Amino acid sequence: MILNKDKGFVHIFRDIRDTALGRMRNTPQSCKWKWCYVELLLEANFAPQAHYIDGKVVTIERGEILTRKEDLGRLFSCTPDTAMKLLRRLQRMGLINVKTSTKLGTRITILDYPVDEATEKQRTRDYLKSMRDKDLQGK
Repeated sequence: MILNKDKGFVHIFRDIRDTALGRMRNTPQSCKWKWCYVELLLEANFAPQAHYIDGKVVTIERGEILTRKEDLGRLFSCTPDTAMKLLRRLQRMGLINVKTSTKLGTRITILDYPVDEATEKQRTRDYLKSMRDKDLQGK
């Protein structure tokens, strides 16, 4: 398999296991929720983007997705109604925020998405430093 590195990447920290989603036993249903969350992470904007919708400029921020429930159904390989149920479940878990609008569609905000690249890099540095500190304490 050849990967296109120009498409970017997503950092997923292991502390995701500490969320409600990560603490669930691996059942077929919980695996579906986990996979849908990963799909949302991959679909989210990594930088703000402006789009013209109905003659207005709409900005989709970092960590947000603006889509239609039909497209979510295709992304999650299910019906549009099932996709919306999956989103509601992830929202109840505190992982995302969902707003629907007849004009704009569905705006999904991934909660705890790093505000900017510098914040993400700092979080990575902090994590690596804490791991080094733990390693030194263990010796």
